[in-house]
Amino acid sequence: MLERRITNQIMLEDANTPDLAPVEGKPAGIEARSRGSRALLLGAYTFLILWGVAYLVLFFTDRLPV
Repeated sequence: MLERRITNQIMLEDANTPDLAPVEGKPAGIEARSRGSRALLLGAYTFLILWGVAYLVLFFTDRLPV
């Protein structure tokens, strides 16, 4: 039990080192939000391109449901 306490104490001290401290001036979640919005844009553009290609194929083969 004593060994476990010492190990936990060492781990806590290691977590407070300057190398692991958060970078000043930059919120932690900004990269994740940026990746998420890029993924949404990529999905939206992909959908629009596929929809446009399908529409053109149906238009030029005279199979539009009009």
